[in-house]
Amino acid sequence: MKYTLEDYGVDFFREQVEERFGKKLEKARPYKFEYRGDLFGWHQTEDGFWHCGVLVPIGRVKNNSRVCLAEISKELKGIGCFRMTCNQGLLISGIPDSKKEVVQHLLDFHKVPYDLSSTGGLRRNMIACVAMPTCPLAFAEAERYLPTLVEKLQVVTDRFGIKEQDISIRMTGCPNSCGRPSMAEIGFIGKAPGTYNMYLGADFIGERLNTLYAESVTEDQIIEMLTPIFEQFSNHREKKENFGDFVIRKGYVKPMVAGRLWWTLPNV
Repeated sequence: MKYTLEDYGVDFFREQVEERFGKKLEKARPYKFEYRGDLFGWHQTEDGFWHCGVLVPIGRVKNNSRVCLAEISKELKGIGCFRMTCNQGLLISGIPDSKKEVVQHLLDFHKVPYDLSSTGGLRRNMIACVAMPTCPLAFAEAERYLPTLVEKLQVVTDRFGIKEQDISIRMTGCPNSCGRPSMAEIGFIGKAPGTYNMYLGADFIGERLNTLYAESVTEDQIIEMLTPIFEQFSNHREKKENFGDFVIRKGYVKPMVAGRLWWTLPNV
C-alpha cells in the first residue's frame, strides 16, 4: 500500500477505495498525534476493569518476568488478557477489582517494572530486533546489546539533567530493519560485529524518518558523538521540544522529506 500511495498519491487511492467500497468516504477529520509510547502503570476504564502496562525490555519475556506472568495467568484463570504492544511492551488488561491487589503483589514480588517514573527516557523507548544469535541475517548484535548501550548513554543524559526526557532509540542487526530504526530519533543499523550506521532526526511521534548521520561507528564513537549533542539539547532546547526536532533545528542533519530518499549518504 505504501508504494501505491507513493506512486499515485492519496486522491487516487481514495478513488480506488470508494469504487470498491461502493460509497463516498467522509472528509478526513482533524487529528493530532501527541505520543506513541506505551501506557505504563495502573489505569481504570469506564467499565470498571483495571489495566497495567509493564516494561518488558526489548520484548524478551524471561527470568523473573516469565515466572511472574505465568503466576498472574494462573491467578486470573481466564479473566482478562495479555496484550503485546507495538513497542515491545506488555499490557495486562481486563483485571477486575477483586484481582488487582494480587496482580500488583506479584509484579512487586518479582520486581517487574510498571512504575517507570525514574526508569529513564531512553530505556522506556528502546526497541531492537532479535539479531544474533537468533537471526542468520544479522551482521551485528541488537537485542542483547542495546540495553548495555542505553545504560551507558543514560549516564550521559543523567549528567546533563535529561535522563527522564523521552527519546526513542532503536537498533537492528541488519538493513532489513525489523526493529524499525528509521523511525527512531536515534537509530542504529548493524554493519559488522560491534559496528553500526547511526541515524538521527526522526520525530518522536513517528511522522518523519531519520537521516544517516555517521557510518560504521563503534560504541566509543557513538558515545563520543552523542555526548555533545545531548549537552546542547539540555542547554538549548525549546519548551517541549523533542530530541529529533532539536537535531533538525540545529542542523545536525537535514529533515528526511520522503521515504524514497532514506537510503542516501550522510545528510549533514
